[in-house]
Amino acid sequence: MSGQRRPGLPEIMRTSLRAVFRRDRVTGQVAIGLVGVLAVTAVVFGVGLASARYRVSDIGAWLSATKKNSIVHANGLAGKVDGKGQLPKGMAGHQIEVHQDGNTILLVDRQTGVVARIDPTTFDVGRGSALGSAEGLRIVTGSGSAYALDHLKGTVQRIDPMTLGAVGGESQLTAPLGSAAIDGKGVLWVPEGNTGHVVPFQNGRRLPPVMVGRPGDTLALTVAAGLPVVTNSTQPAATVVGLSGPQLKVTLPSVVSAQKQGVLAPSAADGQIVPLLAPDQGALMLVNAGDGTITSATLRLPAGHEFQPPQVLGARVYIPDTTDGALRVYNTMTGGYEKTITVPEARGHRNLEVFVKDGLLWVNNPDGAQAVVVDGAGQPKAIGKYDPDVPGGAQHPIPKAGNPQGNQGDPHGGGNGPGGAQTPPPAPKQTKTPTPFQPPDPPAALATQGSGSITVTFTPAAGGAKPTGFALRDGVKDSAPPGTVSPTQIAADATDRTFTVSGLTCGTEYRFRVAVRFKDNKGKDGVKYSDPTVPTLSCRPPGTPSNLRSVAQNHAAQLDWDPPQSDGGGRPGYLVSMNGGAPQSVSGTHFAASGLTNGQTYTFEVKALNKSGNSDALSGAVTLDPAAHAVTYNGHNNDYSPTWLHVGETLSSPHAGQFARYFSGPVTVICQVRSDHVTDANNSSLQSNVWDKINYGGVKWVSDLYVNTPGSNSGQLSGTVWECT
Repeated sequence: MSGQRRPGLPEIMRTSLRAVFRRDRVTGQVAIGLVGVLAVTAVVFGVGLASARYRVSDIGAWLSATKKNSIVHANGLAGKVDGKGQLPKGMAGHQIEVHQDGNTILLVDRQTGVVARIDPTTFDVGRGSALGSAEGLRIVTGSGSAYALDHLKGTVQRIDPMTLGAVGGESQLTAPLGSAAIDGKGVLWVPEGNTGHVVPFQNGRRLPPVMVGRPGDTLALTVAAGLPVVTNSTQPAATVVGLSGPQLKVTLPSVVSAQKQGVLAPSAADGQIVPLLAPDQGALMLVNAGDGTITSATLRLPAGHEFQPPQVLGARVYIPDTTDGALRVYNTMTGGYEKTITVPEARGHRNLEVFVKDGLLWVNNPDGAQAVVVDGAGQPKAIGKYDPDVPGGAQHPIPKAGNPQGNQGDPHGGGNGPGGAQTPPPAPKQTKTPTPFQPPDPPAALATQGSGSITVTFTPAAGGAKPTGFALRDGVKDSAPPGTVSPTQIAADATDRTFTVSGLTCGTEYRFRVAVRFKDNKGKDGVKYSDPTVPTLSCRPPGTPSNLRSVAQNHAAQLDWDPPQSDGGGRPGYLVSMNGGAPQSVSGTHFAASGLTNGQTYTFEVKALNKSGNSDALSGAVTLDPAAHAVTYNGHNNDYSPTWLHVGETLSSPHAGQFARYFSGPVTVICQVRSDHVTDANNSSLQSNVWDKINYGGVKWVSDLYVNTPGSNSGQLSGTVWECT
């Protein structure tokens, strides 16, 4: 089927992943990696219990099994448990939190604050160490590092993931701390909501905080494809941060700030897409941490239910509904819900473990006997956590491909061939009751920011009468939408179901509805509407400026740069910061910095911005080196006697040679300073406190009276020679 299109497949289903998940290469790489893993799965399961060291599958996860006082390892591809460890007596019956990072698996006892490590080769669980109060302790692992945080006391302590001992000193932050995470470079990021900062730690060392909001703002941290992204529900905005400060910043829809306690965001995402859920507002937002594009969908969620942060796997977004004990599945390709995935024994359970690992979605109720794993195609498998036998043995063979469930038909073989069941007689004819006319169900719509435009893609619902066509309408009132809509109509059988609205104002939010038109059973025209889209901006953050050019000057620097290739749909301005200081707004592509100290190096960052946010930073450095701008002048005023040169800029500095009598040759002047006052012994009108640093048989100092600079005879700085500092 390579290179062919499936018959009748809507264009949105072919293009949505490119629109929603552009630049999101990590998820694709994981999926490709799974193909190779399939070839070795049988080998992994072939390991017998006789081995002194047991080997578990790589495509798997550790899950807590509270009622059996154990921790189990499950293989996600087979949906089977392939290892089990017994918890120490002190952890029996307690709520156990699992943190897994490669071969580092740490267990946190939520009742006691004790942390233990499980050996993945022997399944032995260590005795553990008390690392903090049960109420405030949080463990964070990643990139081979581990930290113990007390979010109530505001303390951060790096620990050895093997011995669980402290590494270095403890740091005190402003409590309470937000949910922390470790990025792809091994940097720990800790949100401080009461300060509006997120604080980085590298190798246990606290680094300068990064401002992402105002004191008291509601912050959430997600590491997406290794990038730390802070969602500020109060402003509202999402910001990619780095050690040098805020980077890409995206303005979020206004419904975010209306969500009580802030939007729900996962702590980690395999790809660059950060899913944000505002359940009270029925809004799902997919933020691309690579370019700042936001795609939004309006959801119909049951009122009064409690939800956990959404998770993205492939084209699907999984929303844990702890009230129902289920996963609500939203497909971004079709723009609608798929069948809800029920988690056994999880109804009303507020502590579901839901995470994406190795291209699989895992859902575990620690108190239940079963967990669920979902693959990239959205297919769930139930995992029996209490199975005492290791899969792959005689009692539990791996199902063969083709018919994993066995023959579910006639016990004698079924069919009409030899040995099969006989064909039943035809059913008697029944009189059909006329079905009342049902109009088409409203379509489901997605809105995506463009560069000066908004695209609205939709998928017709399957129920009701056949549509006659589709049109785009305003999302608030029954009128034509603002701007220019292309196309104006979409036929019922069209495969490309995308409206593009241009001519909109950057910085203004817009809502749209897709109208489905039909003929009723009397031939009259009818119309039904989709839910309004989430408020959407018509622009996205601009691209990063390029080609930063700098010119060093005396106590100043001049910067120029090229504008970004993409302005995001709004005329960009610029933010320029120096040495990590507060940014200054600039309207053009030029910036002049004055009042600088010569002899120093200054770093600059330039970001482009519009009403939708700002770009990543373009960085550069300028060194104000006076020696690089030295000027040559001739000696003068040396007619009566030799002139002493010095090792410093004072009369008391030791001598370092002299200008001979009548010297008027060239002298390289590096820079000037004001120092000791000098009066020429032969002409009292020649006075100056300006000294020249010169290169004359080496670096030396001499009064400016004896070098013919522009200010020499007047006792003034020359202006053509840089000051030394």
